[in-house]
Amino acid sequence: SCSDREVNIKILFNEIMRAKKLTLKERNKTLEKMTDDVSNLVLRDNYLQPQTITDIGVLGSRNFDQQIHLIRQLEQEGVLDRQVEYLPDDTTLEEYQATQTCLSRPEVSVLLGYSKINIYDKILDTNLPEDPYFLKYLRAYFPPLLQEKYDEEILAHPLRREIIATYAVNSLLNRMGASYINEAMDATSASIENVFRAFFTVGEVFKTKQVWDDLEHLDNNVPAQIQTDARLNVYRIMRRATMWLLRYYPMAATIEETASILQIGIDSFLSNIDETLHPVLRKKLEKNILTYQEQGLPKELSKRLALLQTASTSPDIILIANETQFTVPEVAELYFKAGQSFFFAPLRDVVEGITLTTTLWDRRLVANLIEDLYNYQSDLTISMLMYAQENNIKTDDHFSALLKSWIAAHKNQIHHIEHAMKESQVDTKPNLTAISVIVRELRQLSGN
Repeated sequence: SCSDREVNIKILFNEIMRAKKLTLKERNKTLEKMTDDVSNLVLRDNYLQPQTITDIGVLGSRNFDQQIHLIRQLEQEGVLDRQVEYLPDDTTLEEYQATQTCLSRPEVSVLLGYSKINIYDKILDTNLPEDPYFLKYLRAYFPPLLQEKYDEEILAHPLRREIIATYAVNSLLNRMGASYINEAMDATSASIENVFRAFFTVGEVFKTKQVWDDLEHLDNNVPAQIQTDARLNVYRIMRRATMWLLRYYPMAATIEETASILQIGIDSFLSNIDETLHPVLRKKLEKNILTYQEQGLPKELSKRLALLQTASTSPDIILIANETQFTVPEVAELYFKAGQSFFFAPLRDVVEGITLTTTLWDRRLVANLIEDLYNYQSDLTISMLMYAQENNIKTDDHFSALLKSWIAAHKNQIHHIEHAMKESQVDTKPNLTAISVIVRELRQLSGN
């Protein structure tokens, strides 16, 4: 990182001097003035990678299957030689899986490094570095003194695309881990370029950079584990939201354009959240804020982290509003009421709490059940809104008449689901087989 930045700064100076805007003597004086700024930029890069390795370690066996897939892919592409890098062979990896042993920090570090090299080459072959969104980060790559005096030259840097590609790859992998890109591409059939676009779009809309920065400013003021747990909560939100974007939302030509369109709906969602949240979810939100504060996080950061968890459902709500012509606050209110009234939210909490999955297929089943519950809750919300229009049921009474009519029209199905929930006791004794059956019943209720 230090040598790369030094070389890129020297290239910039060469271009400036070639244009006779700076003498060699002036260049040397400027270099001396920038020493501390350059050091801080390099140290910042070096701060993030160990943090990523820690987060991957905490996720542990939950991401181990994806790590194995990544090792094999890098090997097949001729990027990685396991023997040279002392990474486990397939027999050892199988033993790790059987005993729920994870890769060591040095092994994760090697995998992360090779992943960055491999993905950098692939991103450089796309149009991503041309997106205007990254110009602010191209500027930020250089010390403030250069930004102030030579903005035009920075934007015309001969290695502009390479600098932007490096920034993009480091940003995504430092926040989401080495295996996330493959996981997202496999799950959504998206291109690698669109995975990056989705990540930066979601980050822009949810303003996660500010959250990450605020968490890092708490170093040595709160226990490191609390910071790690909070970062992983943001990771889960980013993971779900980027997957949603790749599956369901048409992306515009630029990151900023897509983000600005989504931002309108999300701002509407957040500004009306007190009125639209179901009382159970409002209590949960307040409890989450209080928990973060009790852990030593500032009040404003605690609120932002808790709101992020609630806002992770907002893309679904915005999409429904676009499809049905109801407003975002109206959709949000019915979405949350349907989620609580018809077991989607409680059941999702149960599934998200299942951690003792020992096989790849169990882990995939858990992930799919969570996503299915989100999808069927959205489908049910749409079905109910259409039902209201078809039967001229008023919706300006906080959907009381609609809920009453819907429950009466589907009482047998609802009773069947209630009975299954009670008999299976999944709220106290989580059982993937029983949960799968109930989710199927909810699918039928949603009209899917």
